[in-house]
Amino acid sequence: MAMRSQSVPTESNQVELGPPTLQSSQPEIETESNPGTEFGGSTNTPETEYNSEGDEILSKSHLRSTWWENFQRIKLQKNGLIKARYLYCNKKLGGDARNGTTHLADHSKSCLKKKMVENRQKVLTPAFMMGEGKRANLQTYSFDQEVSRKQLAHMIIIHEYPLSIVEHIEFRKFCHTLQPGFKVVSRTTLKRDILKLYDFERMKTMRVLERIKSRISFTTDMWTSKNKKRGFMVITAHFINDQWKLQNHIIRYVLLMFAF
Repeated sequence: MAMRSQSVPTESNQVELGPPTLQSSQPEIETESNPGTEFGGSTNTPETEYNSEGDEILSKSHLRSTWWENFQRIKLQKNGLIKARYLYCNKKLGGDARNGTTHLADHSKSCLKKKMVENRQKVLTPAFMMGEGKRANLQTYSFDQEVSRKQLAHMIIIHEYPLSIVEHIEFRKFCHTLQPGFKVVSRTTLKRDILKLYDFERMKTMRVLERIKSRISFTTDMWTSKNKKRGFMVITAHFINDQWKLQNHIIRYVLLMFAF
């Protein structure tokens, strides 16, 4: 049974939050993406979104040109420049309003990767992949090894599967029947993928906390993992954002010397 203790809210500008650290002995229990099932909390979308490279994703609501449909407007982390990233080939073009859209249209018409995807056979996408309440429809399908590896890491994290599952013969056969082109990684590579996800989510969380102007409350939860019977404690930050919505972010895991 989980134990919870509430602490007194503190001003965010009076508390320095050190970066959370990951215990080297617990790579398989990074459940930051699923706090609701473990602690009864909820995960809310941060006010500012970032891509996998750490670049800020900007809004396109004020842009009326249809050529922006397949572009992502971003602000580069290293120099602050506004760029337009093409979703098919990831090429970055000028994304400032004064650049216009002629160069976006030219690249959209000449991109070879887009033509390859459009020439692929369309497949029926299951309804559960589209979201609850939505029907299945025909979409172009393009296999991506990196995307599949990322989803595999998410599955291991959320369901707390052991890392050794990728070395099971029947699991590898099952993956081959689904997608022969998918190369199942080793447990060492899977561990690195999980740590990359952790670092990315940690960076997003710290950026959100840096912008908080309201008070922050902290709660602690303790539980025992299902697979290895280890005791853990998690520290969660709770605050109200500028839109008056409750936000919950996990900021630290601690491995305990005993189990519950």
